[in-house]
Amino acid sequence: MNRNRGSLLLFTVLILTGSIQSCGNVEEKKTPSVPKVDPVANISSQSGFVSNITYRKVDGYELELDVIVPRIHLGEGPYWSKLDRKLKPTLLYIHGGGWVEGEKETRMLGLLPFVSRGWVVVNINYRLAGDGKAPAALEDCREALNWVYESAAGFQIDTTRIVVAGESAGGHLSLMTGLVNKGDSICGEAYIVERHRSVAAIINYYGVTDIRTEKYEDHTWFEGIDNIEEALYSLSPITHLSKLSPPIISVHGDADPVVPVDHAKNLHKKLDELGAKNRMVIIPGKKHGNFTGEERTYIFEQIWDFLEKAGISTTVE
Repeated sequence: MNRNRGSLLLFTVLILTGSIQSCGNVEEKKTPSVPKVDPVANISSQSGFVSNITYRKVDGYELELDVIVPRIHLGEGPYWSKLDRKLKPTLLYIHGGGWVEGEKETRMLGLLPFVSRGWVVVNINYRLAGDGKAPAALEDCREALNWVYESAAGFQIDTTRIVVAGESAGGHLSLMTGLVNKGDSICGEAYIVERHRSVAAIINYYGVTDIRTEKYEDHTWFEGIDNIEEALYSLSPITHLSKLSPPIISVHGDADPVVPVDHAKNLHKKLDELGAKNRMVIIPGKKHGNFTGEERTYIFEQIWDFLEKAGISTTVE
């Protein structure tokens, strides 16, 4: 009988102890913790997408652009989302394709680092060589830049933090878009820059910087041009550099078989001589944009650092 009472007492103690431990565990689970945020999953919760906005009508063509803009999603009508009323750094992106092919939609994934940082991103199409010979594409890119300025209020764009970027032929066009000034004549008088539209910086991904060096006179983009020497000169970004040029960062693989790395090296050598802000990021052993995830991470670290040191805040203030 005493043995049974002892066993019962022990059993009761164990139950009570277990209960206390269980209660303790429950309390621990209620302790507030910082949730982990997946940056990719978070993009759709903080951004909105407006597609196929016509920014220019020319020669029977409607040229379109897409805009990704930071928004606060409300989860209810009638508007469902709203802007946060803070001015944003803005990227104007120009796709590549040798001036003869390519479209804005195919470059969207590469722009997500800017989206995740809270930038407004403007991604454009322009006339390719089959629809308009040189300098038609440059005219279109400058009109897209004008659209960004004119649409600044509606998208909370900070016009002092507009960065133009592009890869390959888009790198060339981004340089030209940011470097030409009001009154400049391109291809003789085929295109005269009419507006002053400055940019805060240029990001050039493996773009052509001196068309005169690559024998582009036989390229389809230059067909029908009378004074080819003048055209090649006026469409070469390196001829438009000055000490007042916007800050330029170039990214290039040193084994690029399409656009030799000397295009970047010569551009930045001249920028150094002029005393203009610039940075060259050379990726060893890489060709025409075939960078790994680790290399792309490094590239973006260089881009953010360069822009910040150039006085361009890369975050939403």
